[in-house]
Amino acid sequence: VCLTGRLTAVFSSSMEVEVLVEQEDVATGKRTLCLEALLVFVNVGDDGRPCKAPPLLLETEEDHERFREASERRRQRIERNKTKRTRIAKNGATD
Repeated sequence: VCLTGRLTAVFSSSMEVEVLVEQEDVATGKRTLCLEALLVFVNVGDDGRPCKAPPLLLETEEDHERFREASERRRQRIERNKTKRTRIAKNGATD
């Protein structure tokens, strides 16, 4: 099993990492994609609270495109969470 990670975006304190999981045939070296995941992490300071993350240097057009895509996913995630919080406040229940 081979895991490859790539930092796609850094925001204020959070960052998105793309992870690919591949199986590798040891006889042929051929790799097959098993899983692709997008993980969000938060930079935490010594006090256990979120703190500013260092910026990501975008060097290529592909880097810029990945950042734009990550920004849109973040916008959608924030909107979903806002909607969910409103629904919970209104109904007092979760999904």
